[in-house]
Amino acid sequence: MIKLIHLLTELLEGSKPSATTEAIRKIFDSEYVKDKYPDALIYRPGSNRIGNRKGISSTQFIDILTNVFEIDATAIDPKKPPDSNSSKFDAFEFETGDGVVNIILAGIGAEESERQERGFIKAVNSVPGPKTLIFRNGTKIDDVLEAEKVGSVPGYKYQAYADIQLTTKDGTIKISAKGTSAPTLGGGGLTGIDTVNIPEMNTFVKQFYEKVYDSYAATIAANPTLKNQNLQGNPDFPDFYEEIPINVLAPLLRGIEAIGGPIDYYYTGDMDVTSEVNGNAITINGNLLTVDEFIKLKGKFYLRMGKRNGACYFTDATNDQTTNIKVPKILAIKPNGKGGTQTRLFVVSKVK
Repeated sequence: MIKLIHLLTELLEGSKPSATTEAIRKIFDSEYVKDKYPDALIYRPGSNRIGNRKGISSTQFIDILTNVFEIDATAIDPKKPPDSNSSKFDAFEFETGDGVVNIILAGIGAEESERQERGFIKAVNSVPGPKTLIFRNGTKIDDVLEAEKVGSVPGYKYQAYADIQLTTKDGTIKISAKGTSAPTLGGGGLTGIDTVNIPEMNTFVKQFYEKVYDSYAATIAANPTLKNQNLQGNPDFPDFYEEIPINVLAPLLRGIEAIGGPIDYYYTGDMDVTSEVNGNAITINGNLLTVDEFIKLKGKFYLRMGKRNGACYFTDATNDQTTNIKVPKILAIKPNGKGGTQTRLFVVSKVK
C-alpha cells in the first residue's frame, strides 16, 4: 500500500521527489521500523510530517533515524523550526545523499484522534433505547440513552475540555477521550487554567513563569550578544517542566463548565474502539476512569513551557491576555516586546 502511495505521489509531483520525501519513504519501507515500532507512525503523502500514532518520543524517533540512515545522533538537529505549523512538534534536520532532510514528527492528527471518539459514540448508539455500558476496568454506567460529541463552548475559543457527552436517565456525563499515552491535557493552556481559576494553581503558574523568566534573563546576562536576538531553536533556551502540586490536580483535570467541563470520566484505550453487545449491555474495550483514578494511573503531571511557532524575542513585558493570573510574557514575536506572546503552556503527564 505504501509503495502504491509512493507511485501516486511521484505522478502528482511530476518531478524528482525531494530529499525529505525520499527519506520519509525510506523510513516507512524500513524493516527496522516495522519490527521495533510496528504501526507507530502514520504516512502523510505530500507532507514533511509523519504522524505519531503511538506517541513515540523524540529520543525514539532519533533511534529510528540513526538506524535507518546509518548516521550518528550528533548529525541530527532536533528543533522547533520557524516554518513549522505548530511549535509543539519537533522537527529533525539532517543530510543524506539526496540533500538536506527536514521531517516533523507530528501528533496523531485530528482525524486520527477523533477516530476514537467516533468509535466510542458509534458503539454506544449501536443499541437503541436505554443501555448499560461496561468497561474493561469494571466501571459500569446504567440507563445510558445516547452519546454525542461535545461541541464548541460559547465564549471559549479553544476545544472543549470534554470530548464526549453521555445522556442518561439521571442527567449528563462528560468524558475526555485519551489514547493510551495521553501526551497533553488541559486544553487551552494558560487561558484554560486562568479560566478554571484555582487560587493555588494560579500561584503555582505565576511562580513557574517567573522561574522561566529568571532563567532566560540570566542566560542573556551571561551572554549579552543574545540580547534582542531571535531565540527560536536556540538550545540554551529549552522547554521547562515543573511538577504540578497534587492538591490542585483533581480540580484542574476536572475543569469547569466555562471551558466545556466538568469532566466526570477519562476514557483510555486503543484508538480503534471495539465493543461486544449482549442484550442491552455494551462491553467496550477501554477503561473508564474517574478523575482521581486517572491521576493515580498517570502518577505525576507537569507544566511544560514551550515556544510558539515563529520568531521568539525575550521581553520583560507582561502578558495581558489573562484575567486571574498575571505573568510575564517572556517571549514576544517582535524584538520590542510587541506582537503576540510566544510562550505556550501545556499540562502533560510525562517529561520528554
